[in-house]
Amino acid sequence: MNTGFEKELRQLTIFQNEIKKLQTGQIDIVTKLNESKFVLQELKLLPKTAKVYQLVGPTLLEVTLNEAKENVENRLDLLGKEEKKTLERIKETQQKHDKKKNELIAFQRKLMQPKNVPKKK
Repeated sequence: MNTGFEKELRQLTIFQNEIKKLQTGQIDIVTKLNESKFVLQELKLLPKTAKVYQLVGPTLLEVTLNEAKENVENRLDLLGKEEKKTLERIKETQQKHDKKKNELIAFQRKLMQPKNVPKKK
């Protein structure tokens, strides 16, 4: 097989693996977003006098209800930004992948075309 073709094929595989990795990360982000949204909903149901604890390392620290809500809202904001960046990277990598795939298809077609052989006289 042509070494140029093999090199391009390896690059295509790299793009595929990167897309899989990014999609896995995207799933993790969405899971964290959903968990944080649920936590915020639960915090909104608590009375203003409720005691709220936050896990910091191996320790539970008491925080005010407003502070807990603020922390979760900040986390939601950060996760939202991270999700947006990840989606953009997936889109960019998918475009690179598609471009490389089309180049490989064109290269493969070129290899399969019969070569012009001069006619014998």
